[in-house]
Amino acid sequence: MAGAESFRREDTIGPEQSVIGSMLIDPTVVGLVISELTEEDFLLEADRVLYRGFRALYLADQVIDPVLVLNQAAPRDEGMRTYVLQLMDTTPTAANVREYIAETRERSRREQLRRIGVALQSLAHSEDGLPLLQRGFEMLSKTERDDESGMEQCMLEFYEELDRKPVYLRWGFPFLDEGLYVEPGDFVILAGRPSDGKTALALHMAREQAKEHNVGFFSLETGRKRLFSRLVSAISGVPSQAIKKRSLSEMEYQLIAGSADSVTKLKLRVVEAAHWTVDQIEARVLARKFDVVYVDYLQLIEPSDRRRTSRNEEVADISRSLANMARKHKITVVALSQLSRPENKGKRREPVLADLRESGQIEQDADAVMFIWREDETRSNAPRFLTLAKNKEGMLNTWDIVFRGETQRFIADLSGFQKAGKTRRDPEYKQAALYDLPGSEKTPWEEDGHGDEQKAAAGAAGGGGAAAPGHGAAVPPAGGAAAGDRPGPGDGPGDRDLPF
Repeated sequence: MAGAESFRREDTIGPEQSVIGSMLIDPTVVGLVISELTEEDFLLEADRVLYRGFRALYLADQVIDPVLVLNQAAPRDEGMRTYVLQLMDTTPTAANVREYIAETRERSRREQLRRIGVALQSLAHSEDGLPLLQRGFEMLSKTERDDESGMEQCMLEFYEELDRKPVYLRWGFPFLDEGLYVEPGDFVILAGRPSDGKTALALHMAREQAKEHNVGFFSLETGRKRLFSRLVSAISGVPSQAIKKRSLSEMEYQLIAGSADSVTKLKLRVVEAAHWTVDQIEARVLARKFDVVYVDYLQLIEPSDRRRTSRNEEVADISRSLANMARKHKITVVALSQLSRPENKGKRREPVLADLRESGQIEQDADAVMFIWREDETRSNAPRFLTLAKNKEGMLNTWDIVFRGETQRFIADLSGFQKAGKTRRDPEYKQAALYDLPGSEKTPWEEDGHGDEQKAAAGAAGGGGAAAPGHGAAVPPAGGAAAGDRPGPGDGPGDRDLPF
């Protein structure tokens, strides 16, 4: 085998040879190596061949020793046999195998980055470099694997978390800040129909979060100058129409100048991303190290795979890719989405998850789903509502919010904090008293006279069957006594009427 024949003794000082040698002299570490490293982490072909042999025996639950590994990986290969003997001779102990694994992974990453650099130098067209750059960004963003824990370790980590105050994203609305707990790695959907205010609401939320986090706003529909104009209008309070027409008064100029410091301090970047794919968005996210990403909007993202047979499959693939991007890089992704149009114009019903346009996969991927909507689409100033329709970590609700279109501002409507009509209904059943029912027959325990005694006592306790006081009516004093009267010792149900 070429890999073994070209082997030089000084090569054994490398960490990947120490990993292989540790498995040869101590088979108990094979499981750890298999779980931590992949075949691609080994640079020498001979080490890859031996790794495949160890993995095959381990997964088959067979005995592992150097002879069996050689028979599995390279039978009748004298060069490989010599290589194995030298590795066993130059590996003093397997006690440091974790350090060997970490160094092997680091050297592998450096070598793969070097190969990406060589490939970039030989490109015929610069746009062909994006997939290579994305591979490099992903490699640099990877950390050591930490994907499992025993219960003891979980309890220790839990106690550590309790000592730290949690930090959740703020949304610019007190009711959402108190009930929507979004963390890095979560995928959130903000959906609405055209002209209901999705983009304005997303800017409102992104602005609040950009006070503390690096936020990227990827716009596939609106230019960054127009978005920035909306942002200035919302922060300064200057009507957007006055900005568009350049008909600003002296006072409005002063308002804009006074808000400039608040605008420039925001850690917010607007990216024009028309016709971008998820891969392109992901590459920019990694380059800019965004903590929170807004995508306006999901259905406008170009599919990476044009071989999908239907539009629903394309949207489902885009949704899964955005959710995976959030979880893989531990960032929060907020994707705007269209809702299906209602059948009838005019007054609308409250949206439901099934209204998410073109794919049910969006509903499944999201950790939280919000709807911005209005009941009457024929009126631009119709009341808006914000519905939290999916929330894995908390409540669901609908709130009235006020949209000031002239300044692109959203505020909570404190006059109707919760949308009218969502009141708790009384149960349709009520507890029945154990009295005679029309047409009923006496049970055996009633025929012995005991039932008559109970009915007599119940009649006395219930005041002879008088109707109970209704809602808002005062409860009459027991037995009609004055407010200062108190029953004496020994008074029983026969001596006074009870209110229950």
